[in-house]
Amino acid sequence: FILKGVDGIVFVVDSLEERMEANIEAFETLSTRLKRHGYDMDRVPFVFQYNKRDMPGAVSVQELQTTFNPKNKIYFEAISNRGVGVMETLQGVCELVIKGLKGSSDN
Repeated sequence: FILKGVDGIVFVVDSLEERMEANIEAFETLSTRLKRHGYDMDRVPFVFQYNKRDMPGAVSVQELQTTFNPKNKIYFEAISNRGVGVMETLQGVCELVIKGLKGSSDN
């Protein structure tokens, strides 16, 4: 994890049921490290990407939202190996970063 000086974060969740435990562990590690570096997860530009949406056995978006995104941050569904949702995810986090920069320059 490289977090020093982070402008925005995309957390990619593997939608496969068998990857849920690893996803949860990675999310908890990210949360801990963000706090350690002085970041507030509610303030840093942050989006979720739910990847592998085309795979049989993919967990429902509703379950992913409940597990990872109870605060209803922006999320994108993706099939990254085909490029589906990848640019939208990048655009989404970039828009949040720019919005944050504009907001901080108003102060």
